[in-house]
Amino acid sequence: MYEGGYADALVDSVARLVTVGVNVIVLPALTDTGRPSYDPALSGRVAALGVPVFACTRDQFPNLMATALRREACPSLGGRPRHQVRAVGHMI
Repeated sequence: MYEGGYADALVDSVARLVTVGVNVIVLPALTDTGRPSYDPALSGRVAALGVPVFACTRDQFPNLMATALRREACPSLGGRPRHQVRAVGHMI
């Protein structure tokens, strides 16, 4: 997750979407070596809004996406409720 323009405007837009009930989910890109590629500060700001931010392998994707779409706590996140998700990394 990178913003080449105005990060504050991006975060404000995501916050407005969340406020009106949109289920926003952020999937950082993976590099050719399979490592997540993202701006930790920006991703952390978005995650602080309660937005799931995770990078995963294609094997993990269906279950993690289903969990995020249902707005459930994810065991990969330590079972924390969405609004407490703060960190981003390999498995968010």
